[in-house]
Amino acid sequence: MAQRERIPLADAEALARGLLDELRSACVRVEIAGSIRRRRPDVGDIEIVAIPRMDSEPWGLIEGMVRPVNRLEERCALLRGPDGLLPRLDERGRACWGERLKRATWRGFAADLFSVVAPAQWGAILAIRTGSAEFSRRLVTSKLHGGMMPSHLRVKDGALWRRDGEMVPTPEEADVFAAIGLAWIPPEARE
Repeated sequence: MAQRERIPLADAEALARGLLDELRSACVRVEIAGSIRRRRPDVGDIEIVAIPRMDSEPWGLIEGMVRPVNRLEERCALLRGPDGLLPRLDERGRACWGERLKRATWRGFAADLFSVVAPAQWGAILAIRTGSAEFSRRLVTSKLHGGMMPSHLRVKDGALWRRDGEMVPTPEEADVFAAIGLAWIPPEARE
């Protein structure tokens, strides 16, 4: 795979803030993650974590019928184009443009948009997507295998779960650290 372009933090942050501003009205919550949040001096991509705003609107010919509308999906569709968001192909030439993950370019720079299905998952997804990659791997790996995760917990589908099948709500990152018995680690120290 070709080496991804890296740019100074200030330039990446300006691009990310521009994208954030474009998405904000379509989200309940949206935040920059990844190496920008960790304040790395050079950045290879923008990572955004968002909870889409869901509305309903009239649908069909029968009065009272409504359909759900994902405002973030609508906004991303409007931003598609050479001066906005474009799908970014992976090393096998495949695009990923789903409701939960969009691998894109934003004004020519790599950008990934992660949509959170439930607010109770926000903290887990933000912690994982903030990284670093090695930190995230250790965060979700069982202590039995050299990671930080207690054996009675696991991460699946972007949420923290007890082994008995009950989801552990993590509406904030601090909830993730508390659930696995770790003191808060600021993003800048997650290398």
